[in-house]
Amino acid sequence: MYLYRISADIEIALFRRINGGYWQGIAGGGDEGETPNQAARRETREEAGIEPAGPWIALKPVLSVPVNVIRPDLRKHWPGWLTTIPCYPFTVEAPAHPIRLSAEHAEFRWVRPAEGHQLVHWDNDQVALAALEAHLARLPTL
Repeated sequence: MYLYRISADIEIALFRRINGGYWQGIAGGGDEGETPNQAARRETREEAGIEPAGPWIALKPVLSVPVNVIRPDLRKHWPGWLTTIPCYPFTVEAPAHPIRLSAEHAEFRWVRPAEGHQLVHWDNDQVALAALEAHLARLPTL
């Protein structure tokens, strides 16, 4: 999930994880019965302390994450045959409210997309950032 804002330039919010120290967008799994959109909204409330009005845009493509990068204690109830989980990237314009970090993150920063590509750790984040850039390039305000 990537928050963006448009001021003098386009900026995206990246978050540095406490565990691992790497930069990424807002991330997290869906709860039982949640749609990907509902999970993205909930994770945004939990990790950034904000509730953007939208529109919430599903970025393409749907990506996948290998199960072995998820901490074992977080996947102990998952079936043993599961090897990958889907990753549904979203974007939404951030409201003017300040971001309030959860305990999962050490810090956040607003960066231009080019800097974002240099900071993110995971290949999925690279793909999602490219999809975000393509979406933002189509906005009429730019």
